[in-house]
Amino acid sequence: MDIMLGNIKLTNCAIDKVVERSVERTIEPGKDGDDLVDTGARSAEFTIKGKLSMEAFKALETEIKKGQPMFKSDFGIYKVAVKRIEYKSTGEYTLLILEDIL
Repeated sequence: MDIMLGNIKLTNCAIDKVVERSVERTIEPGKDGDDLVDTGARSAEFTIKGKLSMEAFKALETEIKKGQPMFKSDFGIYKVAVKRIEYKSTGEYTLLILEDIL
């Protein structure tokens, strides 16, 4: 999958999206069972993996340092914060980005 992160285009990426739901559990003494209440979704987390040259990786780092970029993919368009960026000498990279609820 190809994506845009700010002004940087990343091609041939593997992307995982995780959305957790917030759930409250209420247990009342003297009653059978408990009540589960879905209180909504948390921000989506995206893990993006691929390969980049060192020069392309440095350009990506520069883009990330500018602030919260827009993330565009087949999943949609999101304002995000980059939580973690990892680069290996083999050219493999991993990004963990979090959706910023607008």
